[in-house]
Amino acid sequence: MSLEPEGAQTDGLEKWTYAVASQVSIVPDTGMSGVVGDMILSKKTENPELHFVTPKKTIEIPDDYVILKAVGLNADEITANDPRQIVEWDGGEEVAGEPLKRKFKRDAISRQIGEIRIKNDGSSVVKINVWTVWVTGACVLGNVIPVEDADVTSMSVSAVTTWKVYPENIITDQDIPDLTGVNITLPPGYSKKHIVSNQPLSGGVNKKWDASRQIRIKVLNPNGYSKAQLPEVDGALFDDQPKAEDTPEQFPDSSSIEGNDDSNPDDEFNNPYDENGVGRLASSDNPTHLMMNTTGAVGDVFEMRDHFKEFVRLEIAKKWYRVSDPLEWRVHFKMKKEKNGDTESWKNNASDKALNNDGF
Repeated sequence: MSLEPEGAQTDGLEKWTYAVASQVSIVPDTGMSGVVGDMILSKKTENPELHFVTPKKTIEIPDDYVILKAVGLNADEITANDPRQIVEWDGGEEVAGEPLKRKFKRDAISRQIGEIRIKNDGSSVVKINVWTVWVTGACVLGNVIPVEDADVTSMSVSAVTTWKVYPENIITDQDIPDLTGVNITLPPGYSKKHIVSNQPLSGGVNKKWDASRQIRIKVLNPNGYSKAQLPEVDGALFDDQPKAEDTPEQFPDSSSIEGNDDSNPDDEFNNPYDENGVGRLASSDNPTHLMMNTTGAVGDVFEMRDHFKEFVRLEIAKKWYRVSDPLEWRVHFKMKKEKNGDTESWKNNASDKALNNDGF
């Protein structure tokens, strides 16, 4: 970009300044896009602002800052106190020795505004919103409920998890990043199958915001029942039976956003823009275990330990990011074969549930 033409008059300099400013924009610095977050087009169509969306700082994305840079300028034209300076940064923090760059913290939920202004009159040249997003939630568990009939005894527990998106105005403002609608890419682990239903995990998402879940399972089968003696499932849950102790499913890696217990979105509410639940997401689950009363002898026991982590992931520019802490819960289905008169059936044997992943 050329500097002020030699001999320019005041009016000419002002015109030149605005001509330069009209070419200025703000973009992510190298190593930002697809790493800590990304640019997202505005939901507003008329005179939209720029938007960069990033999750709050996490173990898997430990960067302290989003770093942005001005383009369409020479460094001296935005360097404080330089005789050629025509614009200046407003918002964010300085990047030492890099006047074209500005950094924005990721350590807390926020909407930070970065703006480049004309030095002489303070008018705005270009503005960007840096959204540090996070979702907080709570899980409520019901009681373990046994249901007995002549052939089968089953036990189940209900879990309902509700989530709130922050900052709230990333959902409610007029000029916001457009994170609405159906997801563009499939989530991590999409080609895998659910351990019980055998359904592909690719079916677990239907929006860019996704309330998801992870699971690990332990089977305690001290009396050595074969797969044929256990409940029939489409997945690989009992493929290794008989085995006194088996772990057919583990949580994905701690840094993973794979939802290995998320193969169907029918038990989820993933639209925080809906007028009936603005800023909110939700999911429910109802794990159930049953035993056929023809299996086993009086005094036999069987146990299933189901542990869960509820979490929220968000697709930002075709990449999935974790945007919540995990919420843990568990249920240990414990059953014992008992005799009642002439009838032998499986009974609840002090099953328990809790909002933790203890005792696996």
